[in-house]
Amino acid sequence: MSDIMVEPDLNFIKGLTASGADTVKKCYQCATCSVVCNIAPEGGPFPRKEMVWAQWGLKDKLAADPDVWLCHNCGDCTKHCPRGAKPAEVLGALRKATIEKYAMIKPLAGIASSFAGSFVVAAIVIIGLLAAIGHLNVLANYHEVGEDGHVNIIFNNFLNTHYVDAVFMPLFMLAVLTAGYGVMKFWNDICDGAGLGKYTGRNALPSILPTLLQIMQHNVFSACGVNKDRKIPHLLALVSFILLFITTNWAVVYLYVLGWEPGSYSSLHNPLKWVGNIGAIMLLAGAFLLIRNRKAKEATQSSSAFDWNLLYLILLIGVTGFLAQVIRMAGIVPGAQVMYVLHLIFIAQLFIFAPYSKLAHLFYRTTAMVFAKHTGRDLKVA
Repeated sequence: MSDIMVEPDLNFIKGLTASGADTVKKCYQCATCSVVCNIAPEGGPFPRKEMVWAQWGLKDKLAADPDVWLCHNCGDCTKHCPRGAKPAEVLGALRKATIEKYAMIKPLAGIASSFAGSFVVAAIVIIGLLAAIGHLNVLANYHEVGEDGHVNIIFNNFLNTHYVDAVFMPLFMLAVLTAGYGVMKFWNDICDGAGLGKYTGRNALPSILPTLLQIMQHNVFSACGVNKDRKIPHLLALVSFILLFITTNWAVVYLYVLGWEPGSYSSLHNPLKWVGNIGAIMLLAGAFLLIRNRKAKEATQSSSAFDWNLLYLILLIGVTGFLAQVIRMAGIVPGAQVMYVLHLIFIAQLFIFAPYSKLAHLFYRTTAMVFAKHTGRDLKVA
């Protein structure tokens, strides 16, 4: 029998410890975590094997392990662990490490863990836009007062929509490109790890649609024990993003296809605003419930800044967007413009750091679920 050399990556272990996996050494492989997990596949269930690999510092093996992403962080394993090894938190740290490993722009991956740092990067982008068009003074009045004395605030008069699109379209495309880069490297590695070789995604095409339907149903969350109440908040957030994406593209059609002037479709009577406001309300409700649920579980399941950053960012996007609309309708020029700029900064922050923040779970977990379905290792669902 040939010997197998195991070379632990001590820096990787230290990085996990700093990211919230400081309890990993407490694991003594009792397998309670894998037994109590309601969604782990029958063959090779998680997270027992991931815990020992993390103890050994097997960085590359863990990065190519789709089971790290099949975990939905319900916390059942942490609740029942007899040694307090907190497997859920360890897997959360492993997901963060995987995102950093596959990051195309490494410095952004480092900044993503800091809410203040990522905010500053996004603020520089938006302030640069304001400087380029000579509107750095957001308190100046760029709107006209009507004969009735009412100020009809149209944000296009302050910050031209075409300029905003000229900034956000490249940011969106950069996010898609960098996310695609990471996902493709991840896909190739998990195929290699499973001994399947670096075959193209065409082989897994039949598994993509069923996986997307499963994600839309969120039925995996229903199978969890401790945190099954996360299903509704996550679903609200997901559907809100879909509605807001539809709203954005709807506005693009008005502006660039039909040739409507910016502001002509901002009336509350327009169906575009109905969909947008419904999406905003769902976003606020989802963010609030997610934050409330996470805070309620703090006694038994710890959260890192990496976990909190996205939740607060989503909440701030919803709050600033909603307040910008309300203040605009009230005719308060300085307040509306300041709130609009903050809203743009938070959206820019979301776009720039999407492949490096916890939002990247959307890309990597979906990829892992497609691979699991493709290889016959479906998650158990309620």
